[in-house]
Amino acid sequence: MTLRSTPNNVPKNVLPAGMKDEALVDAIIASGYPLQGLVAASLLGEFGVVEEWDYIDDDSKLHRNLDLMAWRRLTPTRESSLAPELRLLIECKKSRQPYVFFRSVTESVAPRFPAFAGLSRDLLTISTPAGAATADIHPTSLLCLQSDHYVLDPPACSVMSRAYPKGEKVDLSGSEAYSDLVLPLTKGLRHLQVQLRPERDPWRPTVVLLVAVLDAPMLLVESPTEAGDPSFCPWVRVVRREP
Repeated sequence: MTLRSTPNNVPKNVLPAGMKDEALVDAIIASGYPLQGLVAASLLGEFGVVEEWDYIDDDSKLHRNLDLMAWRRLTPTRESSLAPELRLLIECKKSRQPYVFFRSVTESVAPRFPAFAGLSRDLLTISTPAGAATADIHPTSLLCLQSDHYVLDPPACSVMSRAYPKGEKVDLSGSEAYSDLVLPLTKGLRHLQVQLRPERDPWRPTVVLLVAVLDAPMLLVESPTEAGDPSFCPWVRVVRREP
């Protein structure tokens, strides 16, 4: 194939010698950038969307970015001064190599899912109208999400890896899968929680979902005793705890 040119293209805007048109097109298709655009386009209309959303890595202090940040204002009542929001932090990956997830053998639901931002502290103090009784409760309990199908349906996994061919064999790498997908999302979440802290903005409770979109084979190992019988699975929930 031959690459097209726009009518106003200049003569020097061509590929370097030795680079074939077909090879470049194959690299573009194999990259994750078209996937990022497809996900962004699917959210438009229902969400505001920012591509290449920037954050500061709280460990290295370096500037980094996630593929997408989407937000949606949850309409408050006229009598309420709250401005609740839903935000999605999204990382997209395209790969020919499979991702392998291992179902947790302990508790299957994160105790405080989803994450929240815009709150002065993790627990909310609830009191009776007369103030006779008070209790501290996590926002998740108020939303009754622990019984929602979005929380319960996907298999909960604490371990994930990515498979790489090595000659006629296959190796699994857990560190790369974690550093490429999970770590950027959690660091982006911490940055967002700092940006939305109440002392900087009006009190704005915000539900935050961390989403990894994979255009890649996904396999699930149901239990350690069934390691030799993985199955293809379209979605999972990765539960990781941090110190």
